[in-house]
Amino acid sequence: MANKDELRKTRQFEINELTPAIKVSLKTRIISAIVAIAIVLPLVLLGDIFFAVLIAAALFLANFEIVRCAKGNYSIILYTFALVFAAFIAFWPMVANIQDWSHWRVFSGFSTLKVSVSLMCIGAFLLFELILIDKSFTVRDACFIFAMDLLISIGMQSAMFLRYFPSYTYHLTNNPGYFNIYDNFQSSTLLIYMAFGSLFTDVGAYFFGVFFGHKKINERISSNKTWAGFFGGIGTSAVLTMIFAFVLAACGHPIGGPGVLTLDKWYHIVILSIMMPIIATLGDFSFSAVKRYYGIKDYGTIMPGHGGVLDRVDSVLFTAIFVAIYVSMFFGENPGIKGIVNLV
Repeated sequence: MANKDELRKTRQFEINELTPAIKVSLKTRIISAIVAIAIVLPLVLLGDIFFAVLIAAALFLANFEIVRCAKGNYSIILYTFALVFAAFIAFWPMVANIQDWSHWRVFSGFSTLKVSVSLMCIGAFLLFELILIDKSFTVRDACFIFAMDLLISIGMQSAMFLRYFPSYTYHLTNNPGYFNIYDNFQSSTLLIYMAFGSLFTDVGAYFFGVFFGHKKINERISSNKTWAGFFGGIGTSAVLTMIFAFVLAACGHPIGGPGVLTLDKWYHIVILSIMMPIIATLGDFSFSAVKRYYGIKDYGTIMPGHGGVLDRVDSVLFTAIFVAIYVSMFFGENPGIKGIVNLV
């Protein structure tokens, strides 16, 4: 018995051998990731309407995946309604701020997160009324799609807030009269910082899990996630995002612009860098639990080796919401609890 225990402990620290299947999977994942970055990064840096189009495309695909996930033979009415509802929730800051078309800009409404209670109530009412129209659409489906639609759309709005908030504050004080003056790397850093927090968590967890992972965390939810991957992902993300934030701050280009994640506010950098990978991991587990419940491997197939849009942005959605709330609370137009979200 003692020899078996010692052997088990020894194996926990051994480097796993890469099988041919893992090598092929790794190559596919890397190629897909490079292609995705090549498409997404320019739109993130350009900002303005370009990033809004990217979010709209991601929202469309994510809604299709979530409705299909419920495995019902639903009518086109449900797919259309789910998309329209999610679009209004996600883009509500832009819609609510359209007062003067001559001075309207994409980022104009992003002083804080904005959620319309009226829209949510109307959406819930109409969604449940669809039960009367579509016989394959159940109460369980209505609750699931409403909750997931709301989560995805608020996550997408949070990502837009992180991209547009620096531009909003800059234009508010400088008010330049020409296009895209501040939509560049400097105004992208808040979103990139959040994305790094999620991305580095996934990368660290994957490689630590592949090479050192033995003991599973919860096979009921995910058969591949190990404790080595869990701690490796959190550690990798926390260290790299801290370095990224401190280097930019030291170079005079603080994340989020002047007055946000500066060197004199180093504690915010530490808190966010530690919390982001934890929240990202919880998001990953939450979406994995949904997949396990519905008995599917991936939400979609748009990215070989990665799955669908939701398979890639599951952790990003949770992280974006957390970082957006944090920034709104401490650096928004109305700092404090009252400045977290604007219920319109």
